[in-house]
Amino acid sequence: MKILYIIGNGFDICHGINSKYSDYHEWLVKNDNSIYEKLCAIYDTYGYEWWNNFEQSLSKVSFDYINKTSSENAPVYGSDDFNDADNHRASVQVELDMQNLLDSIKLSMESWINGLNKANKEKLRIEGKDHSFFITFNYTKTLEEVYNIPKGQICHIHGCINESDLIVGHGKTSEEIYNTLKGREKLPPKGLTDAVLEEWMDCFTDDSTIQNVIEASSAYAGKMRKKVEDIIVLHHKMFETFKNVEKIYILGFSFSPIDLPYMEEILKYINKDRVIWAVSSYSSHDNRAISDFINKYSLDNRLWRIIKMETLNECKELKIDLKM
Repeated sequence: MKILYIIGNGFDICHGINSKYSDYHEWLVKNDNSIYEKLCAIYDTYGYEWWNNFEQSLSKVSFDYINKTSSENAPVYGSDDFNDADNHRASVQVELDMQNLLDSIKLSMESWINGLNKANKEKLRIEGKDHSFFITFNYTKTLEEVYNIPKGQICHIHGCINESDLIVGHGKTSEEIYNTLKGREKLPPKGLTDAVLEEWMDCFTDDSTIQNVIEASSAYAGKMRKKVEDIIVLHHKMFETFKNVEKIYILGFSFSPIDLPYMEEILKYINKDRVIWAVSSYSSHDNRAISDFINKYSLDNRLWRIIKMETLNECKELKIDLKM
C-alpha cells in the first residue's frame, strides 16, 4: 500500500451531500424539535459558530443552565419537609437531563445520517484506488457506494452508519470542563422578570448547590468526550502499516484540534522526509490550519501541495519536483 487517503466531511459536501452540522441543526428543528429544545436548554446554541463546531461545543455547558438548575432545585433548609436527599436534588436533575440528551443525540444523528441525500456518481479521480487505503472521518458510505472501494481498504475511524456505533464528541476532559465552569461568575439566568429575579436572588444562597451542579454537569459533559487515544490503540496495527506510504491525499479534512492526534500517529510511522502530500483547501481558514500543521510538526513544505478537490481530475498522478 503506497497511497493513503484521509477523508473528511468536506469530501461528502463536495459530492452534494448535506452533511454539515448546520444541516443537522435544520433537520432537528424540522424533525425532532424536542431534542433541539433540550440542546437549547443546556447549551448556548445561538449562532452559526456553535453549530458549525457542534462536537466541540458539546463541552460548553451554559452557565444559564447551571444557575437555573441550581435555583430551581436548591434545598429549603427551614422547610418541615427537608431531608438529606434535597441536597442532591439539583445534581440528580443534571444527571437526568444530560444522560437523556446524550442518548437522544446519538439516536437523532443516526436518523439524520440515514436520511441524507446520497451522491450518485464519482466526482473526483482517485489515484491508485485499487492499491490505496482510506481513513474516513465520515459516517456515510460514499467511498463504498459511489467509488466502489472495498471495505477492507477503508477504516471508518469514528464509526459507520448502520454498521457500527457512531463516535461523536468533543476533546475536553471532565476536569477541564469543571475548571472552565468553576471560573465563571454566579449570575442569574437571562430573561427573568423583576419579580422572578428577586425570588431567584432570595433563594439562591447555597453555594454547595451550584458546586454540586457544576460537578455533575462537568462529569456528564465529559462523557461526551471523544476518546481519541483509545481509538488509536484500537487501530494500532493499521497505523503500523503506513511505514511504506509514499503519498498522502487529505480531502475535506479540517485539521480540527480534536482529530490532530490521528495525524500525529500517522507521522510516527511514515518517512516524513520523502512522503508527498496533497491537501484540499476550501478557504483561507483552511490554508492557515494547513500551514499551522506543517509548522507545528516541522514538516518540509516543499513536499506539500494545497489543491482544490476538483483539480484531482486534471492530473493522473501526484508528483512534486524538489528541484524546482
